[in-house]
Amino acid sequence: MTSLTPPARVDYGMHSRLVPWPLLLLPLACSKGQERPSAPVFAFRSPTAGDTLVEGRSYTIRWVSTPARRINLGAAMGGHDKGYLLTNAPAGLDSLVWTVPVGFVTGFGPSSSDQIRLRLENADSTDQWVETGPFVIKGAPRAT
Repeated sequence: MTSLTPPARVDYGMHSRLVPWPLLLLPLACSKGQERPSAPVFAFRSPTAGDTLVEGRSYTIRWVSTPARRINLGAAMGGHDKGYLLTNAPAGLDSLVWTVPVGFVTGFGPSSSDQIRLRLENADSTDQWVETGPFVIKGAPRAT
C-alpha cells in the first residue's frame, strides 16, 4: 500500500526532522516553559487503518519503539479486550508474525469486524502506549 501523504515536519527545536506519515506521532501540547518530548515513544508501521486481515492467515505486525523499553502488544475488537499477543517482550523487538486465529471475529457471530485495533505499550509503564487505527478482520472464505 503506497501512501500519497507527503512526509511531515516535526518540530523538536534544533532536532527537527522529516517523519514519514505512518510513523508520525505528534507530541502532546506542552504548557509554557515545559520541554517537548524528544521523540515519539511508540508507533505502528503495520497494520494500518483500513487494512484487511483474514482469519487463519499470517501477517507481520511491525512497530517502532524506544530501544530500551520492554513492550506489551494487545488486541481489541469494538472496544472489547481480546488479550495480549506479547507480554514483556524484550527491548529491540520490532515485529511479530501473527496468525489470526480462526474464530477471532467469526467465533462471536459476525463474518467480519472493521473495529479491530492493536495496542503497543511500555511494559513497565502502561500509561505510555499507541494504538493502530481501526482495521478489518474477516472470516476465511469457505471451501466450496
